[in-house]
Amino acid sequence: MHHYYISYKKPYIVEPVQFAYDTPINVSYKGENLFKPFNELKLFLEKDDPEVETGHEGMTSHKLGIGAWYPHLADDPEAISEAVIIFEEEYYK
Repeated sequence: MHHYYISYKKPYIVEPVQFAYDTPINVSYKGENLFKPFNELKLFLEKDDPEVETGHEGMTSHKLGIGAWYPHLADDPEAISEAVIIFEEEYYK
């Protein structure tokens, strides 16, 4: 299993970087680990982006370029995200 995935666009520019929960590196924003339970991460990101989008499997901050995937959110709202994505502006457009 890969711990991270990097995607590129021409000419070899990184678009998103995705990290799995078990990645051996610290994935953080402003010194805070981004692998947090849904509500904790949402409150943390909303400090800098009050328009964080949430759904039944995660959240996305287009302003900050951060997203988190919670595939079992409905069953376990306290679970830590299984993946975090860091992306450039307009990646999802």
